[in-house]
Amino acid sequence: MNPADPRTLGEARALVRAFAAGLDPRSRYVAELDELVAAAADLADLERRLLAGCRGLRHAGPDVFAAMTLREKILANLVTPETTLFRFTEGELEALDREILPRLHGRTARVLVVPCSLGDEAFTMAAFLLKRGLAFEIRAFDLQPQLVEIARTGRLTFGYPPEYLAAAGRVSADVLRRIRFEVGDAFNLPLPAPPGMPPLPTAPPKLDASPRPDAAPDASAPRKIPVAPVPAPLVGEGKGGGSPAHAPHASDHAGAQPAEEVSASPCLRGEEGSFDVVLCRNFVGYFVPEKALEVTMKLAARVAPGGVLFLDGFCLLKFPALQPALEKDAFTRQGDRPVFLRKA
Repeated sequence: MNPADPRTLGEARALVRAFAAGLDPRSRYVAELDELVAAAADLADLERRLLAGCRGLRHAGPDVFAAMTLREKILANLVTPETTLFRFTEGELEALDREILPRLHGRTARVLVVPCSLGDEAFTMAAFLLKRGLAFEIRAFDLQPQLVEIARTGRLTFGYPPEYLAAAGRVSADVLRRIRFEVGDAFNLPLPAPPGMPPLPTAPPKLDASPRPDAAPDASAPRKIPVAPVPAPLVGEGKGGGSPAHAPHASDHAGAQPAEEVSASPCLRGEEGSFDVVLCRNFVGYFVPEKALEVTMKLAARVAPGGVLFLDGFCLLKFPALQPALEKDAFTRQGDRPVFLRKA
């Protein structure tokens, strides 16, 4: 058993309540998990029920979910790792084309994605910038080590359940070197824990050897996931510019170095600068109003002058106070899009 996992059903119930403390109490995710815990005879039965089918498993995928600790499985059912390539359907990329791209030519675009889940939003932003011939560097954070481990492989499923794919797509090492996937809390909002239980660990697991891009994933061995090489440090960190952190002609993991153990980044520190694009989709809406506002304003603080903040239409409808707070902080909403431009 992982030392951070609950040891009894009572501790599991307390952990659900602790994790749910800042979440919307009307959330069906909390009610569904409460029902699963209440129906379980013991911890082993709870784990069996989770693995038999639950919200977190559906969004993370069976291989990733099976590799999580029980504590991580509980969290994945409260804040689900929902992510899909190219799901920007509210005019976000059009706004980026119009407002941001003209000032990015000739320098490296800086992008922040939180939470990153399995990496699809980061890969979508990379594809968008690659098609426009722009240099970029992306920072992407998530609290769940298993999600970050998969994102580092560059796996692409295009929304198809990975267990039904003969082989997933794979992002090249050239692109992965420009994206830094990190286990940590980009908001500096540590999750609460019940008395007697340690806080959720943020250190990532020791990574496996460098990947073989021609090998199909082995669904029977969920922990044997090939992991991409650790991205090189970003050039120009904290200076809003610099050269792109990549080898111009690298392809398909050629010359990739073996992955190493990566220390956790518990939060983004002030000296690490601001970003041209800050992207946070399908996350703020999980919280109670005061926590949603806190998270949104911490995101806003990371947007550079002239940069944009991407939210989602659902959270703006649910929390009408977000838009006035952002406008007071020198942001302007771009029409009815969930996109806010910071005054240059």
